[in-house]
Amino acid sequence: MDATTLRKYSCDNPPQATMPRAKSVTEAYEKFKNTPAQKTFLDAVGMYLIANPYYFCPNSFPYDVAHPIQHSCLWYEGEFTPVQVTEFLAKERIDVITFFENPEHLKSVKTISHYHVFHY
Repeated sequence: MDATTLRKYSCDNPPQATMPRAKSVTEAYEKFKNTPAQKTFLDAVGMYLIANPYYFCPNSFPYDVAHPIQHSCLWYEGEFTPVQVTEFLAKERIDVITFFENPEHLKSVKTISHYHVFHY
């Protein structure tokens, strides 16, 4: 997906269908889901969020985006509004294309809230 396609989505207009991943990424993600490794990762994120309001990191299983676009996740607990996300990304000088949370029916990780952030 290129930046023009990604800009169609936002917090007010998240995708309503599963976004594509490269075949190799999809295969790796399917092997990772519901494993001890996934539990360990989510436990580590949860522990980090005890002392920090959010955790920003590259998505290990990114959607299929055109180079040089990057797909990261912004994990959080409690309330982290789109305005707060925008302020955080600006403070960190992240060149954002768009960000959103997947609707409930598309969330593969439901235990920790997170935004998908697409940026350069």
